[in-house]
Amino acid sequence: WLNNCVGHRNHRYFYLFMAYMWLGTVYVSLSAYAHFKRHFYSERDLSRLPFHPALFLLNVAAGYPSFASNGSSSSAAFHPVLADRHVHVLVAYEFMLSSGVAVALGLLLAWHTRLVTRGETSIELYINRKAAARAALRGQAFVRPYDLGWRANWTRFLGLGVAGRSLWRHVLLPAVFEPLGDGMCFPEAEQSPRSSCCLQTAECV
Repeated sequence: WLNNCVGHRNHRYFYLFMAYMWLGTVYVSLSAYAHFKRHFYSERDLSRLPFHPALFLLNVAAGYPSFASNGSSSSAAFHPVLADRHVHVLVAYEFMLSSGVAVALGLLLAWHTRLVTRGETSIELYINRKAAARAALRGQAFVRPYDLGWRANWTRFLGLGVAGRSLWRHVLLPAVFEPLGDGMCFPEAEQSPRSSCCLQTAECV
């Protein structure tokens, strides 16, 4: 994944990095929203103001610190508290950047959460789809080769299936340890066909 930069030995670190980064961006977005709203609309009646991102961008490009509730560019309508337009722009930039990253990173995190829950990689996802379609044509049920159940999948992915490892010490807190297995052979689902056959040939389902 990612040009082979993420694999068996660092997938867990990559996933936890995304999870912690996503929580951080969500925290910044939520905590900065009130300040963003005040700087974006000045300190007027915020409850009745529409959201005008286009006017905001034009206003920043024109070099003004804020705009009035009616969208006019009269300097008399600007609030004096926002005279420093650099602070105004930075506050808005912080909120917009963190919110955008939270959405994009949240989608990527959800994608990898789905993969781990199903016990497959992004490449195996497409292989399993084709294998499932071939099995359906023959009236057979398809079982993902490495899907041990969501709980067992996550336990193995997080490396918690070893005595002495806990969710608190080895997941919620930073920890360095080798993943389970050698990255070449993996336990298979009980009702699945041989994984090597499924991944290397098109006839076996």
